[in-house]
Formats: sequence, C-alpha cells, structure tokens
Amino acid sequence: MNNKKAAVDAVNGPKAIGSYDGHFDYPSSKGLGVDLVSYSRRNPHPQEKTPLPITLKMKDLKFSIIRDLTDAARAGELREELGRHVNLLEENQYADPGTVKLLRSYERDLTGHRDCDADQLDTICAVLGSCGPTEV
Repeated sequence: MNNKKAAVDAVNGPKAIGSYDGHFDYPSSKGLGVDLVSYSRRNPHPQEKTPLPITLKMKDLKFSIIRDLTDAARAGELREELGRHVNLLEENQYADPGTVKLLRSYERDLTGHRDCDADQLDTICAVLGSCGPTEV
C-alpha cells in the first residue's frame, strides 16, 4: 500500500515532468505563460499584407498584438487588424469570452479612418495589456 502511495506522489509531485504537444510540461511553470504558441505577425512591408508566421511564448503574445495594432493604426487599418487578432484569440481560446466580447464591441465602433480610430487605440491596448496567462 505504501509503495502505491509513493508511486502516485512521485508522479504528482512538484518535480514531475509530463509531455504536452511534444514539449516538456513542468507543473511549476503552469500559468506562467512559457508555453509556445503560433502567431501570425503583421507584415511591416507596405505592399505585402500576408502575415508572417512566428512562434513565441504565451506571455509575450499581448505585446506582439499591441505592437501590430499600433502599426495598423498608423496605416489606418486598425479595424481589420483588430478583427484578425480577436479571431485568433477566440479560435484558440487564448482569451476568455468576456474579453473577446469587449474587443468585438470595440471593433464594431471603429470607423476605418486613421484619425478617428487612433483615439480608441489606447483603450484597446489597455484591455489587451490587462490579459495575462493563467493555469488551465
């Protein structure tokens, strides 16, 4: 009986290592945002609009999204870029439904004009900046 308990404790203990999608998963790192996610970064080239696929840590995702939205606002493309990012967050369940709903409402309020949409950028970035990785 004690051998079974010791075996279970060894598996569930703080030093137990599992595998998740081919990557090692340390229980102590859950919720810290160190898991890798794929992301389509906004292409900075003016004539090329195809997003660039990159891989980054979950904790860095919000900063990449904010950078892309800021760049899109300068070009007057904030509405399209926000829609693309909200779809990413919703499809991959990177954000909770309340945050997705709030960002969708901001997307509907955008006009597509650079000067008008720039006023909303700070609010949208504040919402995204408040998001953080959590343990699932």
